[in-house]
Amino acid sequence: MTILKLNPEQMSTHTSPFSHIVCHEKSSLAFLSGQTAVDRDGTLVGEGDAARQTEQVFKNIEAALESLGESWASVISLTTYLTSYEHMQAFRETRARLFDSYFPDGGHPAHTLLVVAGLGSPQHLIEVEAVVAHSLTGSSGVNVAEEPG
Repeated sequence: MTILKLNPEQMSTHTSPFSHIVCHEKSSLAFLSGQTAVDRDGTLVGEGDAARQTEQVFKNIEAALESLGESWASVISLTTYLTSYEHMQAFRETRARLFDSYFPDGGHPAHTLLVVAGLGSPQHLIEVEAVVAHSLTGSSGVNVAEEPG
């Protein structure tokens, strides 16, 4: 068995020991690490602005989906972490606007929303991870590390 650990070129580089996407050769699922509001260069987008951070987080997820050759229609579930109830309205309004274009038929993925004490950096207000339906055939634009499973 092989586990593929992917770091798409269009996503931020990072110094922490994790992969943006992990797939198993015998599974039809891809697991996207929690995405925060950093751009490709690793620069925080929207400091103190939950709406702007939400936009960047979903932009990062979209980059991961594109690197897999997938679209939002392939997203099975999302888990969102907010650092305060104060960010809830901005997050929900931004998500609703974005989801109107991502899911025009109204078929949304499962979604869990949690409010937590903090994330990996105090400037990060939101983090979202995803599970995506994905076959390993057709992945492109990714750096792959293989590990025996």
